[in-house]
Amino acid sequence: MFVYKRSNGKYYIFYDQINGKRTCISTKVKNKSDALKFLTEFQSNLRRASESNVTLIDLKTFSFEYLKFSERFHTSKTHYMLKIIFEQFV
Repeated sequence: MFVYKRSNGKYYIFYDQINGKRTCISTKVKNKSDALKFLTEFQSNLRRASESNVTLIDLKTFSFEYLKFSERFHTSKTHYMLKIIFEQFV
């Protein structure tokens, strides 16, 4: 991860994504010290995002859990409509 100044005078951050692709993001500033501040904030945000525990579930599992939730909080008509929508989506 590094900071680079382009010909327009603004600084950009270049970093590698998880899939290996290099990406750049603009800091929208022309001052190097502000760009470095942005870099440290950006690094901490990336670190926090990678540490968050995200569990991936498939659509069938999600629809089952959501319909179970829907039984308690929605009307029977809304629950039936959601059930039909999930079946068509799958």
